[in-house]
Amino acid sequence: MEEDNEELEWDFFNHLPEELILKVLSYLSPYTDTKTAKLVNRRWNRLISSIERHNDRVFHEAIRTSNIMWQIHKLRSYDITDTLVPGTHRKGAVRTKVKRQNKNVPSPRFSHAAVIMRQYLYIFSGSNSEFASGSTYNDIYRLDLSSHTWERVQANGLLPAPRECCTLVGYSTSKLPSPIPPPPHINDKGLLIMYGGWCQPPLDNRIRVDARFFEDTQIFHLNDLRWERLKIASPPPARAGHSASIVGDKMIIFGGSQRSDRLNDIWVFDINTLTWRHQYIRGTKPRERFGHSQFTLNEKAMIVLGGCGGPNELFADAWVLDVQTWNWIQIKIEGAIYEPPELWCHASVLVHQDIIVFSEEKKCPHCACPIQNYKVSEFKPDANAVTCSCGRRKPEDMISLYDNHLQMYTLDCSSLFTNSKCRWLPCQYLAPAPITRKLFTASLGLNEILLFGGLSNLYRNESPRSDDCTIAVRAKPSPS
Repeated sequence: MEEDNEELEWDFFNHLPEELILKVLSYLSPYTDTKTAKLVNRRWNRLISSIERHNDRVFHEAIRTSNIMWQIHKLRSYDITDTLVPGTHRKGAVRTKVKRQNKNVPSPRFSHAAVIMRQYLYIFSGSNSEFASGSTYNDIYRLDLSSHTWERVQANGLLPAPRECCTLVGYSTSKLPSPIPPPPHINDKGLLIMYGGWCQPPLDNRIRVDARFFEDTQIFHLNDLRWERLKIASPPPARAGHSASIVGDKMIIFGGSQRSDRLNDIWVFDINTLTWRHQYIRGTKPRERFGHSQFTLNEKAMIVLGGCGGPNELFADAWVLDVQTWNWIQIKIEGAIYEPPELWCHASVLVHQDIIVFSEEKKCPHCACPIQNYKVSEFKPDANAVTCSCGRRKPEDMISLYDNHLQMYTLDCSSLFTNSKCRWLPCQYLAPAPITRKLFTASLGLNEILLFGGLSNLYRNESPRSDDCTIAVRAKPSPS
């Protein structure tokens, strides 16, 4: 009898109008539910695929037009979620409290590493203080993006030494062509590959100990949650603040810092053979730097953006590396008026053909207030003028009271391969927005960008403090 009732309910559901079925299926988690639901029948597969394409298109358009909202998840005795929708008043933000024991949430940190694999956002390493007396971590946490719950991973094997400013990239068998069997060390759940980083030993008044830079390569096996330190004969020189990305079955690293030295070399790690090689580069190449961004564009090229070469040497350039000829090409960047004020130690992600950078507000050079219209006169305003040339009033105490908000900047790379050119898109001033931060991470999920941690300060004259917030950047919901 129960089986007959189930068949009747199933038959009733399948005879609903397609619009209603689409609405119901749209509530499935894109991380866990949709893959299973696609296996039900061809109709569900078709409907869910259309939902995925629609959501991807809406998200990309929202990112391009700054039509987004911020959801800030604060990890306290309550799970607090602030929803900030730019274009509305700050007091219109929505706050929800969910009473949940937070025993497994990560400590506040910055200079950590983050990567999304399957349904999880993994967080590894980092520090909680800019000073030597602070703590540096070697723990690993993961956030279930379906249930939005944190878990401290009980890792097996010998843990890496505590560190910050290392790289962590994910690799899975889905990146391999189907006829090629994976090597024995690559399992169906994938790997996390960690390299480099640095650590400042605890402060000791009796002995001065220099910072330690690492050259080790370690693999975290996701099937049994196990660390494995690789024994490599000729690893790259120790470094921190470098960049890394996966191109095919290789991990390519670029640049970094080692004490007072800056680097601009390329090293290639073969994931199949677990070996490193130094790659000789022909012709012109980028200046030495650290704190930059790196993304894989396709199976033949990767791009490097921004970075820092040392004191008073900040870069806003972009370079593409052809991984077949191993030549660097400097890319012309247009729309400099819309570029972020800083392109180092600020997180970014690649969304289709756009690089999305999260950086601080652009400031008026005359009154130091946030620029909202980007039409600031190059001439300094008269000292007796009531308003600045950016349109703001000029109370002398206004500057120190202004808090500093995170903004989003978009670099359009769609013309990169046709004319070696990209351009910063006109951006909308986002307010309300989270407090600005640096040394945080940004990871691209399914129709959302996840920011975590960093050093933030509410006001300009306040000392930065490490953060444990998770910020989800999503498309603004359409009016119902």
